[in-house]
Amino acid sequence: MLAPAIGLSEFQYTDTTTNTKKFVELSSQVKKIHITINGTDKMLKKFFGFLSNKLNPTDLGYKEESFNALKKNYTIFSMTDFTGMSSHD
Repeated sequence: MLAPAIGLSEFQYTDTTTNTKKFVELSSQVKKIHITINGTDKMLKKFFGFLSNKLNPTDLGYKEESFNALKKNYTIFSMTDFTGMSSHD
């Protein structure tokens, strides 16, 4: 299980030869990665409370675009969308 505090950037690096972003190669031991997304979760977006201007959103759990970018490069990704579900009242 992956911690929810990761994002698209953890799967990318800058190639120092070409100065372009590339996706990391995952071990063949990784068979499946299933993520959940909740685009309305104020805690994942980090716009709630005193840390709201200091933290970056955890885009892997918040933005479907991040999942789509990863899915193009990693066929082992799948997703469940919980957008609209209230989880922090």
